[in-house]
Amino acid sequence: MAAVETTDYKWQGSTTDCQCCCCCPWKTKYGAELVAEANNPNVRLVSPFSAPASEIIGRAFAGTPTQDAEQSIHWMMGEKYDDLNNPQRQSLIQMFITCGGRLTALSSTGAMLGDYNEQGELRAVLISRRLNGPPSDTCLTCYLCCTGSLVCEMMCCSCCAPDADNMSKRSEAVEKTFKKLHGTHGKGDHIYVNVVAVSPEHQGKGSCSRLVKTVSGVADKSSIPCYLECAGARNAKIYERFGYEVKETCKLEVPNKPDLPSYDELQAMVRPAGGGNAN
Repeated sequence: MAAVETTDYKWQGSTTDCQCCCCCPWKTKYGAELVAEANNPNVRLVSPFSAPASEIIGRAFAGTPTQDAEQSIHWMMGEKYDDLNNPQRQSLIQMFITCGGRLTALSSTGAMLGDYNEQGELRAVLISRRLNGPPSDTCLTCYLCCTGSLVCEMMCCSCCAPDADNMSKRSEAVEKTFKKLHGTHGKGDHIYVNVVAVSPEHQGKGSCSRLVKTVSGVADKSSIPCYLECAGARNAKIYERFGYEVKETCKLEVPNKPDLPSYDELQAMVRPAGGGNAN
């Protein structure tokens, strides 16, 4: 079994491998498949409660003055948080994305995979899950029960921000749009790539490629497609190198709120079984 980061791990579940979310997530069959496919001591499973992973997710999605933010999340945060130097912006984004990522990683068919350097420092994470159709809402209560702190974190995300009302409306619009896209393009057995985050100082140095190719390899061995959502043509071009194809481009907007700006480049992408046009 792969080495797992344990320094800040707080999991109190069982250590039995089964199909219940109360079991250690890296002991799922899917997690073991990822580790075997990577065949690299620097690519290994990460605790869903890892503080370094959460920080990388926050920094990667929030953006920096020299690195672009993830645009669908940037839209969700609104005008009051468009300053990339605002520390509260990163904190809120970190909580929001980490909460959703944990729900995926803690499922019985999910995992958080990390890319480390030779000194053992985490550079990037990829959260994914094997599914036999779009995610079901019936699992959410179980995951929240098992992860405790997620409830408080989600409340902070939705209630404590100065622009909480509009942010909540945008967040709901993002969730509904993602659900619609996944329902349309994620039918049948597939791997859902939920989060890909590379620390800004390591972007463009191969971490994303190692993690995405690992997931693709597992999918190819089972002859199933992969599905993800991404924002903007630039990100779509990155995933096209790994065989993903844009299936739909849609707009993020808040219903009955014409005064709030929209975002027009949310992409649903599918990597066909077998790899498509991967470079």
